[in-house]
Amino acid sequence: ERQGRTEGFCTKCGHPYSFVPKLTGGDIVHGQYEVVGCLAHGGLGWVYLAVDRAVSDRWVVLKGLLDTGDQDAMAAAISERRFLAEIEHSNIVRIYNFVEHLDQRTGSLDGYIVMEYVGGKALKEIANERRTPAGKRDPLPVEQACAYGIEALEALGHLHSRNLLYCDFKVDNA
Repeated sequence: ERQGRTEGFCTKCGHPYSFVPKLTGGDIVHGQYEVVGCLAHGGLGWVYLAVDRAVSDRWVVLKGLLDTGDQDAMAAAISERRFLAEIEHSNIVRIYNFVEHLDQRTGSLDGYIVMEYVGGKALKEIANERRTPAGKRDPLPVEQACAYGIEALEALGHLHSRNLLYCDFKVDNA
């Protein structure tokens, strides 16, 4: 089986593309955030764990944009930044900053949303770890499922009370 290329140029328009993380451990973003490593790939780009050297060495997440030249992706990131900056709730991740970082390899100025780091496992990981010996998914106990549901509903209710709608709710984000 032949795998696709992780970097190259679009055969139709010639636009360069890369699905390789742009940051590596030790990189300093905006003179403040020291990258520890890559956590995951999200809908808009790579997600990194970093240390905020300017604020008590707190752990943060840098949510990168896959293509800052993509106006739709940039608009989505700006919308997310505005949305999260206005919200304060214990069950909703906080946003701290929005920074740009010059990619030395490509010369592009890449945008990153700096967010609160929330440790632990996503609900999807918890669900995937619960398997029967036959490999079937074993549901969470009702009490545990209800507890997670209540936490999520409190956050969604908080947004609703401010006439806001969250359109990316899924087990990966909980």
